[in-house]
Amino acid sequence: MSKIEYVTMSDQQLRQYFLEHRHDEAALKAYLDRRAGWAID
Repeated sequence: MSKIEYVTMSDQQLRQYFLEHRHDEAALKAYLDRRAGWAID
């Protein structure tokens, strides 16, 4: 299986991917890291 490139996904794509793959802890971390960046902006 190839590595998923979360940084290339749009916010909406990343959210949808995580909702469909809730077991993917790396996707959750990527999503939460990105949301943390939203709070700073």
